[in-house]
Amino acid sequence: MTAAANPHLSPRAADNVEVAASPLTRTLRDQRGFTLLEVLVAMLILTGGVLGTVALIDGANASTSFTKGRVGATNLARELTETSRSIDYDTLTTAALAGELQARPGLTDSDPAMSGWQLKRRGITYTVGSSACIFDDATDETAAHDATFCSNSATTPPGDTNPDDYRRVSFDVTWKSRGEPGKVSQSTLITNPSGGLGPSILDIVGPDIWTDETAQPPPYTVLSTPAATVRWSADDGTSGGNATGGPTEWPFTWQLGTKGAWSCPNTPDWLVDGAYVLTAQAFDVRGIPGDLKTKTVTLDRSAPAPPCGLKGGLNGAKFELEWSRNPERDIKGYEVYRRKVGPETADPIVCNRTTKTECVDQSPLPLGTVVNYYVVAIDGGGRRGQSADFSILQAANEAPLPPGQLTGSIEDGQPVLRWTAATDADGTIAFYRIYRDGTALADRYGATSGPQLSFTDKGATGHQYWVTAVDDKFAESLPVGPVSP
Repeated sequence: MTAAANPHLSPRAADNVEVAASPLTRTLRDQRGFTLLEVLVAMLILTGGVLGTVALIDGANASTSFTKGRVGATNLARELTETSRSIDYDTLTTAALAGELQARPGLTDSDPAMSGWQLKRRGITYTVGSSACIFDDATDETAAHDATFCSNSATTPPGDTNPDDYRRVSFDVTWKSRGEPGKVSQSTLITNPSGGLGPSILDIVGPDIWTDETAQPPPYTVLSTPAATVRWSADDGTSGGNATGGPTEWPFTWQLGTKGAWSCPNTPDWLVDGAYVLTAQAFDVRGIPGDLKTKTVTLDRSAPAPPCGLKGGLNGAKFELEWSRNPERDIKGYEVYRRKVGPETADPIVCNRTTKTECVDQSPLPLGTVVNYYVVAIDGGGRRGQSADFSILQAANEAPLPPGQLTGSIEDGQPVLRWTAATDADGTIAFYRIYRDGTALADRYGATSGPQLSFTDKGATGHQYWVTAVDDKFAESLPVGPVSP
């Protein structure tokens, strides 16, 4: 306010008012908003707070995910140790334990194509390692043990005819959670049901590998503590019986049969190549058994058999092939080739080595072309057996309609799928294909052996499933699903 505005004030008073009013006026004029620097500082503080919160949430999620994996691994290890108690005591060996457990419902290897034993639980894939050893009670005195005994087992006095007091089974369950590895280990002791009273097997003496195609291996000899009887067997399905001799040396002859010519699809009448397990068990005069001893013997007498049953057909823009699995136990995989045409200098490979018995040619020859495929089996020594050619004229094929009314349920602890029949306008339904946890080629999980309308998954529960219909020329319908039994 100035003197002109208020004539009642003296000039000096007016000056005083002007002086007092000026700072407020200047302050009001300077309040023009936040500076850019202030805004940037505020944004930096806010961003730091948000990033800190996100890091806390991510850390909490990672911890929760890892804890979930650990809980699942712990439960799986407990399930494996408890299931081991229901297995025949004599088969609680490192060589046989995994196979015995995988034969039980819910413990089948979820991905046989991968190395190791995989089990999938609640969306997490676990890898299981198993072992078993003989445990001698610590109250025994001293003597030597072989490698089948636990490393911390007591040693045995000469008077203890059977130091097999317990079997210790151990499991390592590993997994990855968001890239971080985890591991749970668990062991348990299983008491010898015979009380460890029977005589002991010391060794099975004989060749570990046999490659002679024309001769039979020499007799194997079981060495034991004094016993009345020794029984032996091989896991070839037929061989076994009582060994001769005694009371501490027991020879037996394992007949392999004479290798003949391969013929599809006849089953060979000789033992095919692969690893076999010989077992021996001693009994005293009262029939009380002692510990069981195993020996792995590898047969490698010939190249693989020519794969049988090769067939296939066009499925849209792809050519699908399948064949029968070879009878040998040492097959490491299969390769699929297409006979060269035109200027090609060698037969192009269609599918690189796979343990599956199916192949998809993603770039088949044009319609109207005659194409020839063949499959090669490769054994552990790198030897190869080639199938007969499968020849077909590339022709269009209409895909069948999908199956209907897909349902899923849990029966006796296993997922069971059911559906209604599909139809095909230019052929017949040959089988139905099962997809698990997706509908890509890698998600193909199984198939029916014919046009039956149900499928039982002997693997783990907790999966989603789709079903397609496949006709007699290999054309495939759209999938129906998913269902989650």
